[in-house]
Amino acid sequence: MSSDLGVPEPEFRIDYGTFHLDVGSADEAMRTYLARKVAAAPTDLLAHTRRILLARRCNDREEAMGALVDLFIATGARGQGLRQRLLDACGPLLSTKHRLMLADKMATGWPADTPSPSPASLLPSGKVGSGRIVSRSDSGNTATVAK
Repeated sequence: MSSDLGVPEPEFRIDYGTFHLDVGSADEAMRTYLARKVAAAPTDLLAHTRRILLARRCNDREEAMGALVDLFIATGARGQGLRQRLLDACGPLLSTKHRLMLADKMATGWPADTPSPSPASLLPSGKVGSGRIVSRSDSGNTATVAK
């Protein structure tokens, strides 16, 4: 039976009643959907896992690295077993430099205020340095601007 409706949107193609990790088709819409799901719900480890495995399946080095960095940010010091398994699964796809970079952060996770080496990463805050702009001096009413 043929349908004129075409392919359903990604959110309708994932069976949320299971923990099945394969998302079916490896198309751009599914990749975008999973990236947005991770950005909207950073603690959704199933979405992180699906995104990483889909990047691996598509042989997308940049997306895999970005997705792994996002998982390392979201889990912090927790989830070391999951991070290790997914890093091992993507290991052949990543550069040696990126594998070592992630292995170095395995115990602690990736700090959100540390810039990501991948533009595909969605969770780094981009904050570098101090959030302090102006500080008050104890001597009089002078204020200094932070550099």
